[in-house]
Amino acid sequence: MTWIPLNSTCFHSARYQKETSLLDLVFTDGAMHAYSPVPERTFVEFLGAESQGRYFNLHIRKQFSDYSIRPTTRHRK
Repeated sequence: MTWIPLNSTCFHSARYQKETSLLDLVFTDGAMHAYSPVPERTFVEFLGAESQGRYFNLHIRKQFSDYSIRPTTRHRK
């Protein structure tokens, strides 16, 4: 799995494992979460979305099982 850098205000990078339908996302605050089972089509649409944050909120967040891989390393003010 190769990390894909994202040009997003919400996300730093993403990677997808086709064999397990696992999507890993690194948020701009340093937190990293894994989501599954995410269909490959959803991942492709996420990458191509005009707003990856909006797409995430509508189509990934609370739609798939998720867990924190790395907690936030920076604190927001």
